[in-house]
Amino acid sequence: MENENELRSEQRTRSSSAKESLNVEKWRLMIVNWNKLCAESPNSVKNRIRQGVPDIFRGFMWQVFANVQEYKKNHLEVYQQLVGQTHVPFEDDIMRDISRTFPKQIFFRERHGFGQTSMLRVLKAYSLYNSEVGYCQGMGFITGLLLLYMSEEDCFWM
Repeated sequence: MENENELRSEQRTRSSSAKESLNVEKWRLMIVNWNKLCAESPNSVKNRIRQGVPDIFRGFMWQVFANVQEYKKNHLEVYQQLVGQTHVPFEDDIMRDISRTFPKQIFFRERHGFGQTSMLRVLKAYSLYNSEVGYCQGMGFITGLLLLYMSEEDCFWM
């Protein structure tokens, strides 16, 4: 009886994995033909998006939806200039919140590690870029999530 349950569980896992692989392949083909599909079959694209973007493509697709590459092309070097600024009015607030943002997530766990440093750079740059908003507690959670899927500069332009 126990072996039967293990066998069924393994079959379900294989079936789920096969479906996921098929979904990833469908998305890969959609991405390759993205502009054409959006023009010719917008409802099909909308339905596929509503079913969920596979994890492996989420960061890329979020950037497509937000038109990040266009922003970057129209604002060359802006992010690098902002990151190079030495006077950041909200820096103390940002520093205080960073260690409290996703403290159990391995990417952000190490104090002054790569993840926390990336988050600090993005948040400082954004606070300078959008001085009307500046920095608000909680921005780190959005930034952190995006950093798990994309580069600092792409995250900034999201």
